[in-house]
Amino acid sequence: MKVHETGHDKANDRVTTHPPVELHSPGGVITLESHGRLRVLVADDIRDDVFFLMRTLRQRGHETLFADTPSAAKQLMMTGGVDVVISDLRMPVLAMGHEVMMHAIEAGIRTIAHTGTPDEIDPDLAVRLHAVIEKTADRAKLATRLTEALRPSQQE
Repeated sequence: MKVHETGHDKANDRVTTHPPVELHSPGGVITLESHGRLRVLVADDIRDDVFFLMRTLRQRGHETLFADTPSAAKQLMMTGGVDVVISDLRMPVLAMGHEVMMHAIEAGIRTIAHTGTPDEIDPDLAVRLHAVIEKTADRAKLATRLTEALRPSQQE
């Protein structure tokens, strides 16, 4: 697994929520209520971020999967049963993270971008994401943002 340093100290503390995308599956619209327990794929090449996200998700009762490359993430998505993909958008370069998210969107899977550079998200991709969580070194804030992003929208 490739591990590299990030600029957490430069990240702003905010979460940007985009309008929810209505996602259809054979069982209907995917919502937190319909599953109770989500199956979440964490796609990131930074070991610390992966472990923290997975631990936080498991503490909230969700099942987690992990991929550290776009090809591994796509393979896991193709097996089915993934409700949400949380991906670093620089895995390790911007195009790789966008590739993961576009594959998830095309497969009808909810997407949460986890990035230190939200201003660099392609506008066409940004409007299709369920949420964008900006990276921060403050793990409590990140846990709160993650919980908020996974909370079902009032519109669903």
